[in-house]
Amino acid sequence: MEEVRSLLERLSFVKLVFVDLFGSARVLQVPASRLIQSKRPAVYFDGSAIEGRIRLLEEDMLLVPDFSTLMDVGDGIGRAFCRVETPDGLSWPVDPRTALIDYYNRSAGSTASGLVRRWTAGAELEFYILQSDQKPVDRGGYFADIESVGIKVTRSVARRMHALGINVSGMHHEAGPGQYEIDLPALDPVAIADAIIVAKQMIVEEARAAGLSITFAARPLAGEPGSGLHLHQHIEGAAVTPSLSSDAEAIIAGVLDHAGGLIALAAPSPNSYRRLHAGAEAPGLVIWAHENRSALVRVGMSIDGKSSIEFRAADPTCNPYLLVTGLLAVEQAGLDEGSRAGRPVEEEPRGFDPAALEVAPRLLPRNLDEALDALGGDEVLCDAFDDRLLSRLVEGSRNEIEAANATIGSMELTTYLE
Repeated sequence: MEEVRSLLERLSFVKLVFVDLFGSARVLQVPASRLIQSKRPAVYFDGSAIEGRIRLLEEDMLLVPDFSTLMDVGDGIGRAFCRVETPDGLSWPVDPRTALIDYYNRSAGSTASGLVRRWTAGAELEFYILQSDQKPVDRGGYFADIESVGIKVTRSVARRMHALGINVSGMHHEAGPGQYEIDLPALDPVAIADAIIVAKQMIVEEARAAGLSITFAARPLAGEPGSGLHLHQHIEGAAVTPSLSSDAEAIIAGVLDHAGGLIALAAPSPNSYRRLHAGAEAPGLVIWAHENRSALVRVGMSIDGKSSIEFRAADPTCNPYLLVTGLLAVEQAGLDEGSRAGRPVEEEPRGFDPAALEVAPRLLPRNLDEALDALGGDEVLCDAFDDRLLSRLVEGSRNEIEAANATIGSMELTTYLE
């Protein structure tokens, strides 16, 4: 605690960070001296802000800084993630980060296989960098060696993150024009979700400083590749090479068995489904594979050379705390049930043809409505979260669907123009 106090004494203000249900970072800034002087550092705030765009009535809650995440971001400003509590000191499980922490704590004490204690994950975060006219900053392609403003922004993000003690494994140009990727190394469940939030915020800040804008949308540009958030999961004791261990197979099977509801957390916007089912780079089938890029789960290598169980369906608009909680819950269910994943479904050199399979694989939900229905019918996922969190998440998502359905697109105007 002395180290924390020393850091607070060097700061003027601290940004207390929480994340709303829909994955947006929110901040309450307080004088650092206020946290030093308090016997139990906690700050009242309007907890309804966690509901994001469906916020209605005010709710008095407490932001409790997690000082293990306190960092000096420069100019006398600190930043710390928080958990949320009620005024009487109880956890507020409607807060996504608190929900993940509570799930972790419940599961870590289990006498079962203890997945949460041996689970880490790295992330591939993809995004587009756009000029002021909303056009991509360059015309580069996959792993293009170009010194554009895009790679300079991406390197600046990596430098800032390294300075804060958050490592970056690598970065490169992605397949689309102006599309980039930052890779984060394997971290524990809460830490990887925190790192994704920090990375997204710094990407936005560095782009704005360069007079550019960012989109994390799953499929922002017509005719161009979508952006994913691939999680490379590493589970101690669950070997995937040279063959799958029983634990690894059960973990993969848990994801496949609960894929429909899990997609509601991984692909949380109507736009997300413009990426899924959109070609070889994005999953559309409930299958696992070694090489098949349209698989939901791929067993392979992450950038750090470690074998991994890669979950490919998430995109950067997801709330990482909800996604990680959901993954842990369905994977633990697979372990508890001793589930079997079946054979991998690989691509042929001439291309993947699911119609050629003896048994047709299930499709992932084709839209957010279908995914939300699947989430509501999945007991494992519903048991992982507080009912209030799920009901508010579904309500906000349904509202977004209605707004999207009411929007008239240019294709409709062109198609029905007389």
